[in-house]
Amino acid sequence: MSTVSVSREIAAPPEEVFRVFSDLPHAAERIEGIKRIEVLSDVPPGVGFRWRETREMFGREHSEEMEMTGFDPPHGYLVEAESCGCHYFSEFTFTAVDSGTRATMSFRGEPISLMAKLMMPISRLFSGTVVRMIGKDLDDLKRAIESPAASPSATPAET
Repeated sequence: MSTVSVSREIAAPPEEVFRVFSDLPHAAERIEGIKRIEVLSDVPPGVGFRWRETREMFGREHSEEMEMTGFDPPHGYLVEAESCGCHYFSEFTFTAVDSGTRATMSFRGEPISLMAKLMMPISRLFSGTVVRMIGKDLDDLKRAIESPAASPSATPAET
């Protein structure tokens, strides 16, 4: 699968954007598409942090176990998961720009099972859905950061 990348510019410094994006225990409070988060590890967000994320997709609930495998505040972090015969990578990067921060999420999947390898040509049909879903998540996080109710002390940073 090719990499899909979506970016948004957010009117806040990279440190604040990184803090909110990487606060995964509270992601369901900020991202409409996430129904619930179950923390599976006893470490704070950082390398080794694991969780189960449940979303509603195509009218059904779907859960995935994920792990943070890279963590470089305030520049970015990497999340990996395995599901349906694929290994998935979600990379978040935060770059300072004049207006604040450009937040980018890049997503790709590598097939590891024979069935997943056979289905790869068909998976390209879903890239538009993936782009829309990532864009909606980024919009929700942008709104959470830029809203008047958002404040630097709204959630503690544990980096």
